[in-house]
Amino acid sequence: MDQHERYLDTAASGTGRMFKIVLSPATDAIGNIGYWDKTWREEIVYETGWMILPEYQGRGYASTALALLVERLRREHVHRFLHAFPAVTNGPSNALCRRAGFTNRGECEFEVSSWASFAMQ
Repeated sequence: MDQHERYLDTAASGTGRMFKIVLSPATDAIGNIGYWDKTWREEIVYETGWMILPEYQGRGYASTALALLVERLRREHVHRFLHAFPAVTNGPSNALCRRAGFTNRGECEFEVSSWASFAMQ
């Protein structure tokens, strides 16, 4: 299942939310970020993922969106952990996880790709 289908499943199941990332209320989306329930090692956790359009990358928008999402989930405090699984080869997303305070839990395999496992408590 590709990432877009997972996002649609999240919206349909009610186990998470997707948010548009916009520069102002009057602008089009420049990306998205969201969270959803995931069973990880026999525990229900939140998983997060994001995407910023290429022309807006490297400007801190994903960092700001992730900080807002973490703040929201800490207030709600439904699950103990928030995980992110960027591709091992996605240097910018791996760096974003480190800057946001996630702990790198090592490499794991999903479907056909290798992903870095990051977690935040």
